[in-house]
Amino acid sequence: MINRRDRSAIVFVLIACVFLLGYRFNSHYINDYQSAYLRQTTPIVPKFMAGYNPPTVSQQVIDLFADQMPPIPVQYSNLLDVEDYISGANEKEFVPFFWHVYRTGGGTMAQLLGECLRLTLASAFSFPIDSMFTADVPRIIRYDNVKYLNVNLWSREGIQRAKNMEIAHEVKTDRGKLWVDAVLSPDLEGITGTLFSKKDRYSKQMKGAMFIMSRNPIEREISKFFSIQAANKKPGARAFTLSDWITAPTYNGNIMVRQLSGKIDPQLPVTMEDLLVAKEVLRRKCAIGLLEEKQESWRRIQKLYHGRWDMEHREIDAVCQDKMMNWGWKNRNSVKTFIDMTIEDELQSTEAGIVDKMTYKKIAAQNQMDLLLYEYTKHLFLEQAPLYEDPVFNLSDGNVAAD
Repeated sequence: MINRRDRSAIVFVLIACVFLLGYRFNSHYINDYQSAYLRQTTPIVPKFMAGYNPPTVSQQVIDLFADQMPPIPVQYSNLLDVEDYISGANEKEFVPFFWHVYRTGGGTMAQLLGECLRLTLASAFSFPIDSMFTADVPRIIRYDNVKYLNVNLWSREGIQRAKNMEIAHEVKTDRGKLWVDAVLSPDLEGITGTLFSKKDRYSKQMKGAMFIMSRNPIEREISKFFSIQAANKKPGARAFTLSDWITAPTYNGNIMVRQLSGKIDPQLPVTMEDLLVAKEVLRRKCAIGLLEEKQESWRRIQKLYHGRWDMEHREIDAVCQDKMMNWGWKNRNSVKTFIDMTIEDELQSTEAGIVDKMTYKKIAAQNQMDLLLYEYTKHLFLEQAPLYEDPVFNLSDGNVAAD
C-alpha cells in the first residue's frame, strides 16, 4: 500500500516532470536567432499554437524601437525597397546590385551570374588592358568566361568614372547597345551615393536593387585571414598568425555594420544605434541570401531578377551551376580550417588551419555587432521567403533550374 505521504511525493514529482517538459518544449520553439533585446520581449509560445500569430522580426524591431529608431543614411534612397522589386517593379527601372562583402562568395557569385547565366557585369575590372579600353567609352571585355564592362567599381575613382559613363542606363558599346545586367562591388557607400544617384541627363533615375550573401562573421574573418596570408606569403618571412592579425592596430572589425551605418572610420566605436541603422537598411533595402543556404539563395536570386534577366528565354549552363555551387567554387582557400574549442590557445596547436578557443573568442569580441547583424539576417531570410512564393513560376522547371 502507498501511504498518503508517498502519494503526495509521486504527485509532486509528476507535476515537476510536466513542468520541465513544458518548459523545454516552449524553449525549443523560441527563435534563437533573435538579438538580446528581442529575446527579452518575445512571448515564449510555440509558433503553431492555435490563436497565436507571432509578429515578424521586422515588426518587432519597429515596435520596440519606434520612438528611438535612428534615420538611415540618405544615400539609401537610391535603392529600391525590397517589396518594390520583389513584387514586380519595371525591370528596366532598376539595376541588380550585389554588395560584395569580402569572403562571402563574391567570386563565385560573379561566375554564376557571368559564366553560368551569361550576363554582362560591372565589377572590378582593373587588370592591365589596351589603352582603347581605359577611355571613358563603354566596352565589353571577356575575362574568365565572363563579359565585363570596362569599369572598376572597387575604388571611388572607378565608381565616379562609371557614373560619368552612365552605365546604370542603356549604354552603347563596341558590341551594340546593352543594359548592364548586374553591378558587383564591396563599396556600399560609393555605389549607393554615386553610381545610383540622380546626377545625369536622364529624367528617370535608375535605382539599385540590392542583394547580399550573409555569412557567419567568425567564419568570414577566419577565411579572410587565410586568404590574405596566402596572398602575402614570402619565402623566409615569419608567418603571422590569426591571433596576430586580429589583435593588430590595423584590424577593422564589424565591417558590415560600419558600412551599412556609414561609420567607416575604424577609430570610431560601433554602437547599438549603428546596429539598429544596419538592421533597418537590410530590412527595407536588401534581399538576403545565406552562404549556408546557397542553393535556396541562388534560387531566390534567379526569381528576384527573373524579368530583368529574361530568365524564361535565357540559356543556362547547368554544368557550370553545379560546379560553382557544389565542388568548384571560386577563390577557395588552400588551407582547410577547423574550430577546435578543446585547444585553449594557439601555442597548443601544431596543425595548420586549427583555430583555438582563445583566438575564436578574440574574433567574436572584435565583431560583436556583426554577429548580432548576422543573426538578424537569418531572421530576414526566413521572413522574406513568402515574397518568393509563386505557384506559376518554378525555377526547378525546364531551362531555369536552380540546381
